Amino acid sequence: MDRLGFTIPETALQIALQEDKFHAYQRDLSLKLSQYDSLISRIAPVESDLLTRQVAILQRTLRSGFTPLNWNSQRVPAFIEAVQKALNEFSGVVSQIQKSAAMISNVVTSIKDTVLFQPADLKRDPRTKKPVLIDVGAFYESVEATKTARLNDLSQQYKSIEPLLKKVEEVVASTASSASPLLANYYRYWEKRLCNAIVEMVSTSLATFREMLTHEDCAPFCRASCLLGGRDVVVTPTAADVNKYLTKCIRGLSEAAKTFPRWKRGTCLECPPIDVGEDEEPFVFSYHQDVSKNPHVMKLKDDLTSYVKQLTDESGSIQKYKASWEVYDGLWDEAARRELDKLSDEPRGVVYFDAKLETYAGLANDALSRPRTTNVDFLQIDCADVAKGVAKQALQWRDQYGKVLRDVSFEKMTQLVDSWDAWRRDIDGTTCDSIETLMFVLNTIQKVVDASVTQR
Repeated sequence: MDRLGFTIPETALQIALQEDKFHAYQRDLSLKLSQYDSLISRIAPVESDLLTRQVAILQRTLRSGFTPLNWNSQRVPAFIEAVQKALNEFSGVVSQIQKSAAMISNVVTSIKDTVLFQPADLKRDPRTKKPVLIDVGAFYESVEATKTARLNDLSQQYKSIEPLLKKVEEVVASTASSASPLLANYYRYWEKRLCNAIVEMVSTSLATFREMLTHEDCAPFCRASCLLGGRDVVVTPTAADVNKYLTKCIRGLSEAAKTFPRWKRGTCLECPPIDVGEDEEPFVFSYHQDVSKNPHVMKLKDDLTSYVKQLTDESGSIQKYKASWEVYDGLWDEAARRELDKLSDEPRGVVYFDAKLETYAGLANDALSRPRTTNVDFLQIDCADVAKGVAKQALQWRDQYGKVLRDVSFEKMTQLVDSWDAWRRDIDGTTCDSIETLMFVLNTIQKVVDASVTQR
């Protein structure tokens, strides 16, 4: 315009010369609004209540920007500077809160992801990679030790939450009581998350324990032995002991929530133990009261309890295995003993004895041919002692029938030899010089023939 010869008013000339300054103001103000939107969007809903005062201060600073100003007013740079300072302060508060929240969230995740006992905790043979068989009592002690170690670690992490919440309180309320009314909803939020995490930990631990005990692909990790006491098969440890130890494992896993005391209402301070009597443990208000009523936890616990009952009661798997040896009960039958005792007075034929000898030899072979070990879910039962005992008893019967057969046969053989000697003497000592002597000799020969036929 100036080159074309037009006269430019002083005001327009000043505006044109400060165009860059105008655009710089515009960029700065737009940037501050973007920062504001970004900070507000970072705030979780539960954090909004905490930051009510800080948001109000920030918005009050921004609100002065709604007052019209001349574009060349000296208050514009001051406003931009004040907004930047307010945004920086607000960003610092948000960062501190969210840093503490992230650390608390890590504790919650640690609790949620913990399995108190799992197959990887079983000691394994380095060569076969299969679990090393241990007694049920030792297994319970292993479960208890592993569970206690993990809960102790989680307990220390749980106790670290209160100092983190206290830092949040210092930032937003300028107090450090762990009981700020301003944080009441925030405390409840974390209690709910902790409760859900503990429920998941207990549920996962119970479900994993159930899989270890019942899954068909899980190798046995506890050993038991079958012993023979007379005619009775005795499993060691007894079904009652198995029930006792497994029940204690289930109770320990389901009561793990007792490790985490609840907070006093409206605070993050742990509830102190309450004395309930001289001879009783102090009562601690913990998450167990809520976790134990969770339907999923209750079902898992009931399923495990039912499984243990089915395994160990009178009609359970252990008893059924013991009953499989009852086919050999006849080896201890008193009636069979009395029948054997009568054979000396009531001799039987060779066929009878042959059948008995074959029967008892077959029972011994059958017992010894059974598998040395049998798996009943997580239990591996060693039945070698029972098999040897049954075989020994069967062979004793075989030997006793053999002795009776030998004695009876020896007696008959002795009688036959005596008869043969007498007949030989009769034949050799008789001269056939008459009809009578000839008939005597012929009759004697007939006796020999008859005796030979009888002994065949």
